[in-house]
Amino acid sequence: MRLLPSGTSIRLLLRLAVGLMAGLLLAMVAWQAAVIYLPQYQQARQLEQTSAALDQLLSAADAQRQERDQIHAWLAGLHLGASERGQLSEASERQLDQALTLVEALLATEARSPVQAPLEQVKEAAQVLADLRDRLDQGREVSPAQWMAASSELLQAQDGLAESLMARVGGGGSVLVNSLRQQQALSRAAEDISRERALMARSLLEEDLDLAADPVRNGMGALQIGLDSLMDEQALAPRMNFNSFALFLADREHASHSERIRLAEQALVSILDDHGALRESLRDGTRDNILVEQWLDSGEQALTGMRDLSAAIAALGNSRIADLRRDGLWSIWTVVLMLLAGLALSGFALWTVEGIGRRIQSLSETMDEAARHHDLTLRAEVCGGRELQALAQAFNTMQARFEGIIADISRAAEAASQEMAQVLDTAKSVERGAETQDRDLEQLAAAMEEMATAVEHVAEHTGTTAEAARDADQTARDGRQIVGEAVTVIRGLHQESHQITKVVEVINEIALQTNMLSLNASVEAARAKEHGKGFAVVAEEVRRLAVKTREATAQVQKLLGQFQEHANDALEAMAGQESVTDDDRDQDGHNADAALEKIVKAVNAIRDLSSQVAMAADEQSQAAADMNQRINSISSVSQDTSQAAHRSAQSVDRMEQTLTHLNETTRVFRIKH
Repeated sequence: MRLLPSGTSIRLLLRLAVGLMAGLLLAMVAWQAAVIYLPQYQQARQLEQTSAALDQLLSAADAQRQERDQIHAWLAGLHLGASERGQLSEASERQLDQALTLVEALLATEARSPVQAPLEQVKEAAQVLADLRDRLDQGREVSPAQWMAASSELLQAQDGLAESLMARVGGGGSVLVNSLRQQQALSRAAEDISRERALMARSLLEEDLDLAADPVRNGMGALQIGLDSLMDEQALAPRMNFNSFALFLADREHASHSERIRLAEQALVSILDDHGALRESLRDGTRDNILVEQWLDSGEQALTGMRDLSAAIAALGNSRIADLRRDGLWSIWTVVLMLLAGLALSGFALWTVEGIGRRIQSLSETMDEAARHHDLTLRAEVCGGRELQALAQAFNTMQARFEGIIADISRAAEAASQEMAQVLDTAKSVERGAETQDRDLEQLAAAMEEMATAVEHVAEHTGTTAEAARDADQTARDGRQIVGEAVTVIRGLHQESHQITKVVEVINEIALQTNMLSLNASVEAARAKEHGKGFAVVAEEVRRLAVKTREATAQVQKLLGQFQEHANDALEAMAGQESVTDDDRDQDGHNADAALEKIVKAVNAIRDLSSQVAMAADEQSQAAADMNQRINSISSVSQDTSQAAHRSAQSVDRMEQTLTHLNETTRVFRIKH
């Protein structure tokens, strides 16, 4: 399965891979910024704005309570001038306006929000209280009950707005939200104390004091539980993932805030205990002005203690807001650092890819040049990473091995070409020798045919000689009885002996020629080597028969010579018979008889020798026929050998052409010599 398209540049693919990696990294950073850091930053920003708005609301509520106390006291004729009341009114209105401005800015991005309705109620209650202030400023009559109702309604509306804001930012699992709730609880407790002090002012004015159960003490139990929960959350507050000296200082700062909260709580509890004891004394009916003043002062101290505790809790919340802000900054810096790291990593990857691409391109150019110029001496530069070095070393090793192989092939081809030239010369020589041998064998076959014909003639003449010898023997035997015919017979014998001599000479010549042919056959058999072994044996046998024939003809010639001498003697003796006496004839008869006896013996010997010559001629004829057959077989083999030698010469010639082409091919490659 092919993963890459054919012809794709690895350098381009590496660039695309780096670009894809950088894009994925940027996408991951953007996703983290959008999904994690941005909501975290928005939540921190929202908590900060909510905390600021709640702080302003609580501050405005505290100012409103102070204003209510002073208005009640002023209306009761205790003390308070218009100027001081006016200052309190301005402070209360200014803080409330700031709180409402923060809330409206916080809700500006939301079309419909659950906080919108409590905000409108706060505005309406604030407008009612502002109308009462205007009536006081105009000198018109305002009863304490009206002021109490309007002030209480505004404080309740603010409390509802604070509840909506805290519900908007989350549950009680956050230290910041819990601190805001504890501040709100303290504000309610302060509202109870302030309301009771206002009632005390009215009772002094109307001389009717009716104190119910301690409202502050009823709410302090829940406040104590809330403070304990706040301290636990502070101790178990989750830490950020960055361990640094700044966080160590932040933890120390949180610890100092916690210690401040504990001290303020202890002071407030002590003040509330004193305030509760004075209150119980007033409920028992004691109307001492000094006791009332002490109770009012203890209430003021309680309010101050609550403000201190609320401020300590607010400081803790603000420290948490600072933590959130720091978390946001860390998040931003994390995104920036991740982005920079991604860019640096992408740059390094691109630089690495470019380096790898340059090395691969250089190696590719070296390979291409080696392929185009058939240069096996080129070597790649061994540098770069481990894999590239291994690739370059592998290419260099391959080049060196190919160079050695081509050099060996070139040398072997040259040596083989020289050897094939010699083999070609030898093959051509063998072909010429085979052709010559074929011609010689044809001549030898013709000579063997002639020899066979001559042997047949020898056999015929030998038969004639034998027949003449038999006739001579019969004639000699008859000569004893027919002396008169002796001369004629002797003369006939003399003539026949001359014919026998001629035949014997012919046989001798044929034997000599046969001996020469057998020698030539032996030479040709030696040339034919393995194929001529059987032929050499036959030639040797023919030569021996020829030698025997010559020896026999020599003996026949010798006997014929003796026979002719005796015949001449007989003729001479017969010629002289006419002038001798009977006694002489008898003596001569005995001599003739002895001569005839010798002639008979000579004829018998000639007959025996003629029989031997005839037998030798027959054997020679058979040997000649066998030799002729073997010569024909050797001639056929010689023709096959000649054709094989011709084909071998052609094959060697083609092989030499192939080696020449191989030499030309290897010369294309450039190698070191």
